[in-house]
Amino acid sequence: FFDQGDVEADMGLPISPNCDRKTTDASDCQVGFIHFILIPSFKLLGQIIPRVEKQIVPILRKNLEYWKRLQDPTLEANSEPESVSSEESFDADGSYEAGLFQVGESPSLSDTSLERLFV
Repeated sequence: FFDQGDVEADMGLPISPNCDRKTTDASDCQVGFIHFILIPSFKLLGQIIPRVEKQIVPILRKNLEYWKRLQDPTLEANSEPESVSSEESFDADGSYEAGLFQVGESPSLSDTSLERLFV
């Protein structure tokens, strides 16, 4: 986004919202993106694949709370982050699995991990 803002500034154009590296607050952007784009999108997808909503939306909510605390450090300043639920796990190498498939993995249609989405 900032690269786009830099190009717009170089061209003398108005800089698009959230693209000005001098004035954009990352926590504001993240809160808005998670709240207005990600959570509604995954809830909608969850109507087709319920497991997606069940496992992903809680993680998004944790992220939302993290970014809100950055905006206002007085919010839950003394609280510890929630622990990872039993359905979520981190492998020894640090890779994350939420019962769907590992982040970064690109499953093929024949991949059994995709079949688990519909169970």
